[in-house]
Amino acid sequence: MLRMTMGGEMHAVVGAVARGFAGGWAAAAPLKADLMADMKVAMKAKDAVKLDTLRLIRAEITSGEKVRGESYSDAEVISVLRKLAAQRDEAAAAFDGAGRPEQAAKELEEKNIITSYLPAQMDADALHAAVTEAVADSGASSMKDMGAVMSRLRSLIDSGVTDGKAVSALAKDIITSK
Repeated sequence: MLRMTMGGEMHAVVGAVARGFAGGWAAAAPLKADLMADMKVAMKAKDAVKLDTLRLIRAEITSGEKVRGESYSDAEVISVLRKLAAQRDEAAAAFDGAGRPEQAAKELEEKNIITSYLPAQMDADALHAAVTEAVADSGASSMKDMGAVMSRLRSLIDSGVTDGKAVSALAKDIITSK
């Protein structure tokens, strides 16, 4: 990309602007657009905790996109949000253990803001039904068949409506109870 300076010279523009990050950060994924819109609302409302949390999310996403060289999809943004929420849980537990409940409460507040952007989680009954169906469809009879069961459930995990660990544990329970 070339840009003309005041003196009429042409200069190559590199970095984030050339790759489309500036101005078009939220163009690729609707979830990123929601984050940016909410950041503007938090700025206007002077909601410091929410604004700081949204800036943290944006920084994490932008950093990952720059390393990769292309924009994240919504699924990848959800993955980043899950990672940040888990970090907040760990930090809150550490602060509680260190006798700093006010800092732990701040971490949990940030976690609540982060998780508000995650898709609604599948309820236990629906998850059990989906895993039971996947076990039956794959014909799984032992733990050797766990890969086939998990591959059938990959779309649920990737969409963010359930956690891979929960699916794996439930599938293991169902297979071993046969």
